[in-house]
Amino acid sequence: MKGELSQESEVKVGANKVWEVYGGLQLGKIVNDLLPNVVGTVEVVEGDGGVGTVVKLTFPQGTPGPSYMKERFIKVDNETRIKETELIEGGFKELGFLSFRVRLEILEKDAESSIIRSTLEYEVAEEHSANAAFVSTKPFEDMAVFVGKYLAAKKEIEVNVPASKAWEVYGTLKLTKVVAEGLPDALDKIEVLQGDGNAGTVLKLTFPPGNPVFTSYKEKFTIVDHVKKMKEAEVIEGAYLDLGFNLYRIRLEIIEKSAHSCITRATIEYDVKEEAAANASFVSIEPLLNIMKIAANHLLKINNSQISEFVNFTAC
Repeated sequence: MKGELSQESEVKVGANKVWEVYGGLQLGKIVNDLLPNVVGTVEVVEGDGGVGTVVKLTFPQGTPGPSYMKERFIKVDNETRIKETELIEGGFKELGFLSFRVRLEILEKDAESSIIRSTLEYEVAEEHSANAAFVSTKPFEDMAVFVGKYLAAKKEIEVNVPASKAWEVYGTLKLTKVVAEGLPDALDKIEVLQGDGNAGTVLKLTFPPGNPVFTSYKEKFTIVDHVKKMKEAEVIEGAYLDLGFNLYRIRLEIIEKSAHSCITRATIEYDVKEEAAANASFVSIEPLLNIMKIAANHLLKINNSQISEFVNFTAC
């Protein structure tokens, strides 16, 4: 018995950005970081994300049915943004399926949105044909929605300063001073409750009276990686935690583009309780985008000042 199911989801993210996740191994990393208790854990058995790559998905403990599955990437077309995988072990194979293939297509709708199309093709032995009822596109639909939200909560800005100069601000407590001075109407004050700017540092952010959502909250730096130029902070008290969130994390990254320029990237990751799902609407990347813009202006001003001083010095 053969069958085919297909499903499409529109996401408010450009096709190239979506393909960066679906086209390689980044989707597995997202699952491991954010969805291990929902989807499971992904392990790369062999390969680098291209054709021939084999990955193993181990389902969460207590999941009915097979405990794991292995699939092989049989097509990865970066031009047409099409990826195909086939099941090689576990999963539906244990339910009498002779073959199970997934085709993922990322279709451009416009510059700011795209379609994620998931197609499932399968063949099941006649004596196990009743198990075809277990085939569903719902997990792929849910994943598309999640990826769309994940990518929408990520922004990048190119800054014409060296990555090391940008990290001098982003990787230290200088950023708090720059933000406090640049957003006087949005933030009342930022206090350093403990730490020196490295992992373990705790900040308290207080908002001006009349803020419709938050009065204050505390966040903790969980990662400050001076080699990778990456910082992560999690809310540990107030704000999103009071709105039913289990987790609210921001990640700031400085990515070298050339000797004289870099990319500043901000990402929001969150997990909200089912009963408070509507509060996910309070999540917005705009505040972080504003912070990156303020930091970029500060960095350019400092960099231009240093260049002017150097030019004046050499002219003497």
